[in-house]
Amino acid sequence: MSPGNTCLIAVHAGAGYHAVEKSKQYRSTCAEACTKAMACLKSGGSALDAITIAVKYLEDSPILNAGTGSSLNLEGMVECDASLMDGQTLKFGAVGAISEVQNPVLVARKLIDEQKTGYMSLGRIPPCTMVGKGATNWAVEHGIPRYDHENLITGSSEKTYKNHKRRLEKVEYRRNKKRLKYRNKNIHNGNKVRDEDDDNIDDDDDNLKSSDINAEVDGVNNVDDQLLDPDMQDTGVDDRLLDPDTPSKVVDDDDKLLETDIQDTVGAVCIDINGNVAAGVSSGGISLKQTGRLGPAALYGAGCWATNWQSGDKPGIAVATSGTGEYIMKTLLARQCAESMRNDKMAEEGFRSVFVDKFLGSEFLQDIPEKYGGILALKLDIDGNSKICDLLWGHTTNSMCIGYMTDQSKPKTIISRLDEDKFAGQTLVMEGTSFIL
Repeated sequence: MSPGNTCLIAVHAGAGYHAVEKSKQYRSTCAEACTKAMACLKSGGSALDAITIAVKYLEDSPILNAGTGSSLNLEGMVECDASLMDGQTLKFGAVGAISEVQNPVLVARKLIDEQKTGYMSLGRIPPCTMVGKGATNWAVEHGIPRYDHENLITGSSEKTYKNHKRRLEKVEYRRNKKRLKYRNKNIHNGNKVRDEDDDNIDDDDDNLKSSDINAEVDGVNNVDDQLLDPDMQDTGVDDRLLDPDTPSKVVDDDDKLLETDIQDTVGAVCIDINGNVAAGVSSGGISLKQTGRLGPAALYGAGCWATNWQSGDKPGIAVATSGTGEYIMKTLLARQCAESMRNDKMAEEGFRSVFVDKFLGSEFLQDIPEKYGGILALKLDIDGNSKICDLLWGHTTNSMCIGYMTDQSKPKTIISRLDEDKFAGQTLVMEGTSFIL
């Protein structure tokens, strides 16, 4: 434990796969996010202020899947989710599938601020969650400028989109071809063909794995032009290139090494000098997602959670999640984690049990063989004049990048990685540290 501190900020750059070659970039991004948030805390800013600053910085980084550089949806557009929760007031603000906004977290923050002003005219309750075009219009009406969506697209995210779109079109072409062949064969043989018979066609070789469309191709300047052209019939690229569960290095025609890069929702947790806690998350969602798809970063209880310390048996908790969105939403992972850590005297045991029992062992995910998730969480206990903080992070993905900092220390960054002999989606990696504030 480290004595003499008064506040803490911790961030994560997503749970997924982080290329070893880009480790320095990920870690420096997390370090700078912590530094900017800590400057706010030292000047008397609240936990919510610091979280907003940290997440905004992560959104502005083109190497992360939030804000600028986000994964593109099926139509090649950026649609983001983000949310904040203030442990002091228990106010929650979120936006989902929002476009044409540079920093979705600022809209989430504005929603919280508006809630604090009380009822609207005619006694209407102010919204805590806004989605789609309505969210964009609301943001503009409340002083957040509209932002050209093309400025949110990076060269890397655009090339990744083209690659994934080409693969999707190729899969659908093969599937339709098989269906036509199946129907013609049965009609020729005098058999009655029903639409539901199409479900019996074997498409296993053509299906994209769920992990495939979360991949971001690094080293794109070395990729053959065919890889980026959806009109080409084949590229000869090994399927492992877009699969994080297999070795990521593949040799192309020029003997260049390509790297798979996958990140998901970014987030942060914080304690300010007054002992208030807050949490926030932001995400660009999965590649080729359906337009209008809502992710966990916009859902109450799934993406983030924060509650202040109340008494000895009600510690302060702040949680930020990451991973496969639908799995996190089905398990309401952030709130489940908070409740588990609050109810267990040992923070580590509460944290571990939520992964083992409520995620990997969840009844709602019993038909899912590989469950990808990550959590950054803190637990605050107050004993007299001492504030004891446990900071924990864990993931079932290949890696997770973490950064944290107190007012008495420099930022420390870690990329936690799954052992090579372990299986992503089935194995929990858990680490942490403690502080006296």
